[in-house]
Formats: sequence, C-alpha cells, structure tokens
Amino acid sequence: SWNGACSGSAGCQITMDQPRNVGATFSGLQEFPLSVNVDGSGSVTSNPAGINCPGTCVSDFVDGSLVTLSASPEAGFELSSWNGACSGSAGCQITMDQPRNVGASFQLSSVSLTVRMKCLGNGRVTSTPAGIDCTSDCSASFAVGSVVNLTAIPNADNVFQNWTGACSGSANCSVTMNEANTIGVIWANDETIFIDGME
Repeated sequence: SWNGACSGSAGCQITMDQPRNVGATFSGLQEFPLSVNVDGSGSVTSNPAGINCPGTCVSDFVDGSLVTLSASPEAGFELSSWNGACSGSAGCQITMDQPRNVGASFQLSSVSLTVRMKCLGNGRVTSTPAGIDCTSDCSASFAVGSVVNLTAIPNADNVFQNWTGACSGSANCSVTMNEANTIGVIWANDETIFIDGME
C-alpha cells in the first residue's frame, strides 16, 4: 500500500503545491501449498512446474494462480479417478486460493487370461472378444471388467472333456476379467473314457 500523501494500492498522483511525503510498503505474494497423493502405478506433474509425484508431492503456488495437473499411468494401467480438489477421470485444474489436496488413483487397464491344454487329445480354443486362438498353451490381455467367452473346438477323432481353473464342467466358459485368470482345457480322444476326470 501507499501511505502519506497517497493511500491504497492503486496509482499515486500528487499535486506539488507544498512539501509532500509518500511511503510505499511492499509485501511478498501469498502462496498456498498443493499436496498430491498417488495411489497405484503412475505419476502426476503440474503446470506451472512444482509437482512431480511420486517424488515431489507438495509445492507452493501463488494465491489465485491456476494449476493444471496431468496424470501419466505406467504401462498396463490407467487413471481411475481424481479425488480431493478434483474429481472424475478427465483433466484436473485447481485455483490456488487456499491450501489444496488432490489424490490420483491408478488401476490396471488390462489383465491376462491364460489357457493351458491338458491333452489326451487335441483341439482349439478361441475367445470372444478376440485374443485367444490357440492349439497349445497361450495367453492374451483383456480390459478390466470385460467378459470373455471361450469356445473349445476338438480336432477330428477327439472330444472336449471339461474346463478347469476359472471355469468348470463342459458347458460354455464365461469369465469376468477383474483379475488375471488361468483356465485349463482337457481334451480326450475317442479311445479314452473319462469319468469325473479319472481314466
């Protein structure tokens, strides 16, 4: 602020019709801390610079400044949501008019489904959606939460016996991919009789 012949914090104009005294008081700009917490496999950076978390997860920003946070998930992960001063899974912009806290949660974007052949016969296994199409042990990645349907197609002179692992029995195999799963496929040839999984 000004003091003496001027006052306030705007401009100072003086008519010099007598001796005048003017004072000017300066103060530093007020700053507020921004704290970031990362949950899962990923990182968060800020513009303007200051936050690079994990690592530097607290930084001060000038009162009234607009800070943009960017999330960078590691391979195989995605940003699940912001929390605290931001929400949702879109961009995060914060006006620093007070101390702020922001959390970023990362989750797996895909998980693996492994098929293992247990053969006294031979055949092919395919999946919907596409990804699995094999006649020997194989695996593929699917989006978290997706439903994968497997189909067993025996070769000539062979029969499909049953599923094991994440599926069982001989009916259709449907797996919800909330985590990595392994499924066994038991084939039999026409000359082999299986009762309850035993020859």
